[in-house]
Amino acid sequence: MAIRNELMDLLISPDVASRLNFSINGRQVNGALIRSVKEAIERYTIYIVVDRNVTDHSATRNGLTGAVTSGGADAQYDASNNSFIFPTDQFANEHKRALALHEAVHAAFDINRYRMWAIDDEAAAYIAQCIYLRVKRETITNMTPTFQAADAAAAAIMSPGGTLTPALLQALEQALLNNPLYHNINSRTSTYPRNG
Repeated sequence: MAIRNELMDLLISPDVASRLNFSINGRQVNGALIRSVKEAIERYTIYIVVDRNVTDHSATRNGLTGAVTSGGADAQYDASNNSFIFPTDQFANEHKRALALHEAVHAAFDINRYRMWAIDDEAAAYIAQCIYLRVKRETITNMTPTFQAADAAAAAIMSPGGTLTPALLQALEQALLNNPLYHNINSRTSTYPRNG
């Protein structure tokens, strides 16, 4: 399966391994964490599914702007059966790779059984996605408030000596709370399942 190899290559690429290095409320997101997902895929403890009829998400959205592009989903990670689900067997562009990295952050927290709030899980995934897009110098236009906040956090983290400030994290969390895609997330009461 082509996308399996493409995903594993993405997860250990220098653009990921050397550029992701931040923490959210004590949980580190870095190349080693993401590499654990690649290793789980190699061991077949995380599966890759190609399902052209994926409809679990409300709609396919642009990986950066969040704009609805069609029905279905571009990528998702299902913690209940440790599976990535993609609608095609290859990534069409860097935005799709960035979205796969977003889902890989969720997978990493799951397989490492990190106990954390769902809002922090989502914030970390969005920041990783924006860091990747910045490294790849992808055009960033027409962003939703969620991506504006995540991109601001990514820019701060990527600056020399940069870090994720509490104000930037708070802005991203507020954008997530206001995002109708995440109506099920409460600030500090919702968690995602962690079954490793």
